[in-house]
Amino acid sequence: MLFHSLTYALLLTVTLLLCALLKPTARWLVLLAASVLFYAAWRVEYLGLMFLTVSTCYVGALWIERLRSQGATGRRACVPLISVIALNLAVLFLFKYFGLFVQSWNQLSGTHWSDDLGLLLPIGISFYTFQAIGYVIDVQRGIVPAEKSLARMALFIAFFPQLVAGPIERAAHLLPALRGAIVFRWQNIRFGLWLILWGLFKKLVVADRLALLVDSVFADPNSASGGLLLLATYAFAFQIYCDFSGYSDMAVGSARLFGIELMQNFRLPYLARGLRDFWARWHISLSTWFRDYLYIPLGGNRAGRVYWFRNILLVFILSGFWHGAAWTYAIWGAIHGLAIVLELVFLQQLSGGGKPPSGIHKTDLETSHFRSNPAWRWLQRGLQVALTFHVVLLAWVFFRAASLNEALLILHRILTWTAVDNSGWPADFSRLEAAVSLVGLSWMFLVEALSDGRVGRWLGVRPRYKARGVVLFTLVLLVNFGIFTAAAQFVYFQF
Repeated sequence: MLFHSLTYALLLTVTLLLCALLKPTARWLVLLAASVLFYAAWRVEYLGLMFLTVSTCYVGALWIERLRSQGATGRRACVPLISVIALNLAVLFLFKYFGLFVQSWNQLSGTHWSDDLGLLLPIGISFYTFQAIGYVIDVQRGIVPAEKSLARMALFIAFFPQLVAGPIERAAHLLPALRGAIVFRWQNIRFGLWLILWGLFKKLVVADRLALLVDSVFADPNSASGGLLLLATYAFAFQIYCDFSGYSDMAVGSARLFGIELMQNFRLPYLARGLRDFWARWHISLSTWFRDYLYIPLGGNRAGRVYWFRNILLVFILSGFWHGAAWTYAIWGAIHGLAIVLELVFLQQLSGGGKPPSGIHKTDLETSHFRSNPAWRWLQRGLQVALTFHVVLLAWVFFRAASLNEALLILHRILTWTAVDNSGWPADFSRLEAAVSLVGLSWMFLVEALSDGRVGRWLGVRPRYKARGVVLFTLVLLVNFGIFTAAAQFVYFQF
């Protein structure tokens, strides 16, 4: 069930109406029923797989609390946590990564083991598995108490606005909201509808239109010129941003209709002034998950430089694998990890060999000349943004390409430049499509940049005609230029 479908609009409307008929303390039951229906609309048999995740985490968390009350320590106290994590990662491996590792083993050993178990990848499994594991770890750490209600635990894992593509929520944030009374307020309805509209605009006007160019060029890179491949790579960078952040906007907006606040998942990532800054702005719920549940437990930056840099590379390679069962995703993650390591080494040299500055803004070369000359300072920041964006762009080639050989072919053709010519231009992406894409991108950037990536702020702008103008113009663009004929799946649904 796609967010930009009439089916989802109907589900959301009916859920709101049914919640309005019940007492505020009982409305979470309607949300649970809607969440089950939302996932069952894809494949009803995989509800059992999700229930396995829910039940193991529910039992594991209660087991952890019981052992804690008995004063258990050491290995015995860690048995429930390790068991739950191992079981859920095993399920994730079986459905998502088994084929990749069998294929790789066959290539290395010359064997011919079958890599096809006949299993379809459950939609959103990476998202809800990580959310569930994070909950159990938080119970182990004493951050949250174990949830005593199995049904409410199921709602925490399966809450339909963020079920299949995040944000990956923390138990300390979402569970209290689900335990409390769900109360309707006009400001929440207003905010939620605006975010849903904004997400639909980014998805249907910008992302799906850029996909016409991207999909056509990447489907046959052998026939595309270097210039066209470079243009398609730029287009993919904005397609995936508008697609994924558009989904996140709609998820946050849908939840806000019920008075539930989800975390912000994006904040102007392409204006980042370094790769660390980029990951503080892109897919924030995933980057903070890896930071809190993997990077810091590995030692973070508390060990020596070698182990510190090893931790960074390991986290980003695993982050790449999280996205998909292909070595191209691992390379995508490795590029980001290596770029961050080089960034840190460079900053260490600037600081005289010690630890690099911790704040984002301290990454500037803060000489007296730059402090006294705003023009030079802005030029420097612009160069930082441009360099960061193009490192991200390089990594996107491996993320989007169908194979490693195809990614290398694309990079080779881009580097051995040939200009774009009309003969190779995709027939589906006309000059009108290109013009609409530019208008949509310009409006998207203007609205988000002026609100520092928090578009909900526009509703509070005074005088009110400015806020109404932003909403009305977005609606006009959506109605006139949105691609409604084919409901394209969100890119991150496959992860």
